[in-house]
Amino acid sequence: MADRHFQNCDRGWFLIVYIFLSFCVMCIAQDLACIEVKIAYVDKGFSESDVPIQAVAGDNLEVCTQSQSCCTRDMESKLQSLSMKEYEQVAEEAFKYIKTTFQSRTKKFDEFFTELLNKAKSDLHEMFVRTYGLLYQQNAEVFDKLFTDLTAYYKGRDSNLVHVLDNFFIDLLQRMFELLNKQYEIDKQYLGCVTKHMDDLKPFGDVPAKLKAQVKRAFIAARTFVQGLAIGRDVLLAMAKIPPTEQCTKGILRMRYCPHCRGLTRTKPCNNYCLNTMKGCLAHHADLNQAWNEYIEALKMVASRLEGPFNIESVVDPIDVKISDAIMNFQESSVTVTKQIFKGCGKPRLHEESGQSGYRKTRNAEADSATTRSTSLDDYTFGKDFMQSNRRQSVVRPTTAAGTSLDRLVRDIKDKVRDAKDFWIQLPYTICNNEEIAAKADQEGDCWNGQDRAKYNHEVQKDGRMYQVNNPEVAVGVSDDQGLVVVQINQLKLITSKLHNAYNGIDVGWIDTPKIYSSGDGDLEQSGNGDDDLETNASGSGSGAGIVPDDEDMKQQKPSKRPQKPVTKDDDFKIDNPKYVTPSISHPDGTKSKNYNSMGICVSSPVFLLVSLFVLIRTVLMAW
Repeated sequence: MADRHFQNCDRGWFLIVYIFLSFCVMCIAQDLACIEVKIAYVDKGFSESDVPIQAVAGDNLEVCTQSQSCCTRDMESKLQSLSMKEYEQVAEEAFKYIKTTFQSRTKKFDEFFTELLNKAKSDLHEMFVRTYGLLYQQNAEVFDKLFTDLTAYYKGRDSNLVHVLDNFFIDLLQRMFELLNKQYEIDKQYLGCVTKHMDDLKPFGDVPAKLKAQVKRAFIAARTFVQGLAIGRDVLLAMAKIPPTEQCTKGILRMRYCPHCRGLTRTKPCNNYCLNTMKGCLAHHADLNQAWNEYIEALKMVASRLEGPFNIESVVDPIDVKISDAIMNFQESSVTVTKQIFKGCGKPRLHEESGQSGYRKTRNAEADSATTRSTSLDDYTFGKDFMQSNRRQSVVRPTTAAGTSLDRLVRDIKDKVRDAKDFWIQLPYTICNNEEIAAKADQEGDCWNGQDRAKYNHEVQKDGRMYQVNNPEVAVGVSDDQGLVVVQINQLKLITSKLHNAYNGIDVGWIDTPKIYSSGDGDLEQSGNGDDDLETNASGSGSGAGIVPDDEDMKQQKPSKRPQKPVTKDDDFKIDNPKYVTPSISHPDGTKSKNYNSMGICVSSPVFLLVSLFVLIRTVLMAW
């Protein structure tokens, strides 16, 4: 009997020790419930001491409110800052391809056109020095002024191109008339009378009329086209800088890191949940879409003009030949023109010191000189013969710094901007199709829905601010206008109108646009008009561009459409669902950390502890 009593005592003590040890094990398990959250949190660059060793009450959290949580208020605040940094990086990546496209194409077109003007000026100078010699060199400022005025117009000075060409041919007529009649005393008043007869006499034939029409429509189209590209570039840069609203920041935290507070360190947000969050955050961006699409279509229309009748290359490149044709036309009709001018303006008085005979002697002396040609218009005779035997039969397209001729360049730009259509309403899809951000669309039941790992049941909202009134994830003030967005919409509407005018050959005024420095960081500084903006560098005003690497050089790819790596339920560590975990956490810079192999952990809830304790006590009592 005593032996049995001692046996029962031994059994009782054994059970008491067993209960104590079991209770300790369960407490330890409970203490380790947040270990995977700790690992993930530390891997993000935060302090390990911030994370509680066991789940704590989560009802005091601002966003990730829940009964039990592995997050504190301090952790939630840090995770919110982290989630916004990651969101900015993802948004920047979504903007990167199209932003680089507009930057590089604006730069390329500006370089092409600037070099085209410089080459045309150089070709004219070379041809005229070879053809007309000293006679041209003594009057080169007339031709220099023409190219200066054309460049100034392209770079932003609002001037009437017809008047620019009129003034050039007036100056040319006056210079040539003076050279033809050097024996006469011709003052400015008389030259003014000569100019009045220009339209009736047409001394240069039909060259001025044709050249004015071609230059006007081609320069208007080219200038408006490159400014249209610059406006699109600037709109993209401005929209990329819009900060998220307070409601958006909370929505992103809830989507990205509230599952961590539940222990779901590997569960990604449901795709539709992500879409609603992003549509709420980017609601104002979507409001640009209609104006943006109209702008894209207008840009393509002007591009088609540049490929056809408004081809600036076919106008500028042979301009030296056309001007030389005008000079030869004057030469051929010089006798008739002079007689008509004398008839209308009166015959000017001869120089007193020389007279007619003295003038001829001077001419003959100059003709005999080995170093100096005569300044009489008769010396155009050799130029005429030269031009008739060396006239270009076809225009050779130049190879420029942009590496292409205009038609190929414009075709490339058309292809690129075509891909930009509907960019603003595609942004949420571009972001949520990033495998680092959200689960695939077909993983409906294996994703974070904002409350738990389960299917997301809300409908995806339509695009735009007005359709976010029922957005369950991000509250959007549908009656509140975002001032910066309104400015961008107005800019798009204004340049679209001007592109339509350019398409129809109607003169277009200049729009002040920011210029972007060569750092490519997107900082904007307002540029001015007029002579201050005549630099031909690519970082110029609205017709210039930020100097950024070309997207071909960057080997840049469009954002991927769908994530590839599936997520399984076994990837998670959940407080009330013990799992073996090997987390792979993304850093704010987009890199992935090393994997951590953790021990399998028995996680017990408080209810389970109480039940186990009750069963063990009952067993002891029965044994006694």
